[in-house]
Amino acid sequence: MNRTWRFFMGSDQKWRWQVLAFDQTVLEESAGRYKQYETCMANAAEHGYHFSPSLSTRPAQDPLRKQRKSYKFSKRPDKESQSSRGTAKPAAAEAKALTEVS
Repeated sequence: MNRTWRFFMGSDQKWRWQVLAFDQTVLEESAGRYKQYETCMANAAEHGYHFSPSLSTRPAQDPLRKQRKSYKFSKRPDKESQSSRGTAKPAAAEAKALTEVS
């Protein structure tokens, strides 16, 4: 028989559980009302409830897995600020200077 467990909070702000049949007929329900959800689940476990997480849930990340390093590069100054200081070189001259040095 296919059974579905339903946990809900009633109008009195207390947790309850029910076991439903495939046609949504209530087969069994909690006798008490519970202030905490965990207490309600514990009582349901005494009546046969077994927690099984959804298969669609993404698994937790492995804590031993190395985190990717994030590199931050300094921003290159724009050409206007260089030319105002008189230090800007044309790209061809800069490339030529680099080839002469190497």
